[in-house]
Amino acid sequence: MGTVASGVLADWSRQFEVNVFSLVATLQAALPALRESKRSGGGRVIITSSAGSVAAPPGLAAYAAAKAAVNSIAHSLKNEEPSIISVAIHVRGLYDCSGSWHILSLTLRPQPFSLVSSRQI
Repeated sequence: MGTVASGVLADWSRQFEVNVFSLVATLQAALPALRESKRSGGGRVIITSSAGSVAAPPGLAAYAAAKAAVNSIAHSLKNEEPSIISVAIHVRGLYDCSGSWHILSLTLRPQPFSLVSSRQI
């Protein structure tokens, strides 16, 4: 993928297509049904992110930026649709492949939001 200075723009575009634009398209398609589910308590959106969105490891600038955008979209969605849905971000660690998930105690009220991580940063 490369660094900010050496990365190929096509790689940046690909990262944002896969991680950001596909997420937005999916959310836009799902939101009408989630809004309808308000009558039965609302819906839940679970978004997978990465610790790379915060750590920004060298050589993975495009990936880190795309995952940071994913995190921002989750926060925006939580603020835009607080009475309809709850949003959770699952943040996978950079090197932890054990598959274990540890819940960090981060809950913002009144709009539910949780951060789940396999590794504390």
